[in-house]
Amino acid sequence: MPHIITRIAGKKAEWLVTLRWIAVICVVTATYISSEIFHLPIRKNEIYLAAIILFLLNVIYLFLNHKIKDGTEPGIAEQTILVFQIVTDLFLLTFLLHFSGGVENPFIIYYIFHMMIASILLSKRTAYLLTTYALFLVAILAFMEYFAIIPHYPLAGFLKFSYFNQPAYLAGTGFVFVTTSYIVVYITSAIVARLKEAENSYRLANIQLEEKDKIKDEYVYRLSHDIKGHIAAIQNSLDASLMIDDPQKARNFSQTALRRAESLTGFIKNLLRITRLRLNKESEVTGFSLKEVIDEILLFNRENIEKKHLSVQFHFDDRGDMFRGNRFSIGEALTNLISNAIKYTREDGMVNIRVDRGRGFFLIEIEDNGIGIPESEKGNIFKEFFRAKNAAELQEEGDGLGLAIAKQIIDNHRGKISVQSEENKGTKFSIKLPA
Repeated sequence: MPHIITRIAGKKAEWLVTLRWIAVICVVTATYISSEIFHLPIRKNEIYLAAIILFLLNVIYLFLNHKIKDGTEPGIAEQTILVFQIVTDLFLLTFLLHFSGGVENPFIIYYIFHMMIASILLSKRTAYLLTTYALFLVAILAFMEYFAIIPHYPLAGFLKFSYFNQPAYLAGTGFVFVTTSYIVVYITSAIVARLKEAENSYRLANIQLEEKDKIKDEYVYRLSHDIKGHIAAIQNSLDASLMIDDPQKARNFSQTALRRAESLTGFIKNLLRITRLRLNKESEVTGFSLKEVIDEILLFNRENIEKKHLSVQFHFDDRGDMFRGNRFSIGEALTNLISNAIKYTREDGMVNIRVDRGRGFFLIEIEDNGIGIPESEKGNIFKEFFRAKNAAELQEEGDGLGLAIAKQIIDNHRGKISVQSEENKGTKFSIKLPA
């Protein structure tokens, strides 16, 4: 990020330096033509002096710009340099105007250009401050010439009458100049702000597209890898069952092929399920008992619970457990979480389930004293296809979609899911759903 800021800073300063070279050339050329060709009585020495000062300042700014591009100056210095450049430019412009007609010089409009540049390159607040500074310089110039504190150098041959000492002209022109200046800054700043918002939106959209493209690539890779693995195992098992004469061994290979086919079917179903969840929000909403859903899940897992001698405790709130949502999806999410708790808890372990009703929400907690989740992997558990290392070692089979599906379902119900876990000590999932 600092490198990006440095590059942008260098471009801003470079732009101002380029404009200043053009300004120096224009001032010298215009002065030479006016004095030497048209023989106009202008203060050419003073104007040439201003051009020399502008040239020398630009050399200094060019040097500082190279330091910004090299990254030897911090980003805050770049803003200070830009402000200082505009401040000195406005002062030199006032100096030039004083020796070439003062407020009667039509080039007074060039103050507006500096205000626009400030609005583009700097913050809105800084642009308004610089605009006020520019108007102050013009006011001081008009005031001092009007009261003869400094001499007035008219543009001979350009105007028939002098206006620098006409109060009505100064007041009217001053009012128009002041209001126009602030309006220009307001409009320019607003346009720049809109453009920056649009640029940020496009940049964010581009980042999101790149992330989605990476996810898509990973999605396709994992999809092809897992399906290919299942199909290869099925094919090898079937080939082996056809090549051997021992019926029992052939049957074992056929059963292996069947199990892998069932795993592949489950994987594809889960994949289609999470794809539908992403594309479509759940629309079928009914009232149902969370207790009944969890009782059904525990009944479905009873064989595994008894086989591993697990202690399962289920507490539900007496104040009511009726929830409005998509019963099938909530059941699927809770099945994934409870089944994982049972699967990854070793023999004689415990699984505790609580359903509490708060004011405007349900809190569902599923806690076990199983293998837990490594600290470094907690942030990835809800990602598709991800499986914690210790889970993959304990259970070889698994597609890494269960928790991703559960989170998508909870998100679709405007709920939140969080996890607390410590490796080899256990895991607790907390689900908060709006009542």
